[in-house]
Amino acid sequence: MSRLRALVTMLLALSVVIGASAAGAAEVDAASCVRVVGGTWNPPGNDNYPPALNAESVKIKNACSTSQVLTGWRLHDYKAQHTFRFSSEYKIGPGATVTIYSGRGTRTATRLWFGFTYGSVWNDTAPERAYLRNAAETIVSTWSAY
Repeated sequence: MSRLRALVTMLLALSVVIGASAAGAAEVDAASCVRVVGGTWNPPGNDNYPPALNAESVKIKNACSTSQVLTGWRLHDYKAQHTFRFSSEYKIGPGATVTIYSGRGTRTATRLWFGFTYGSVWNDTAPERAYLRNAAETIVSTWSAY
């Protein structure tokens, strides 16, 4: 009877480890397939004011085959002077691309806004870079136009 009890205990422990590994794998998969894929950092006109400010943007793509919830994720510029935080309910669909604009506008599933009325987010010279961090603060993707 004690061998049976030991075997059951071992199997239960193993199932917990396998379940934790699967959950960890899902987090790693999201981090590996949600990426910054481009942007517009120097649109025509003065980037500090609309309409150019509203054209300045960064694009993020979900290459996963499932939707990804970006709760706690953030996008920021070089030296983290400007930070965009994804709302807790934001979800990016499989294969979808979301564009995050520097200015103000109407939020949709594929268009998000920093909300600035003056002043560009992205510098028009190197070493500017967009950094995408997950909820654990790990950089999962970077991109630069330079």
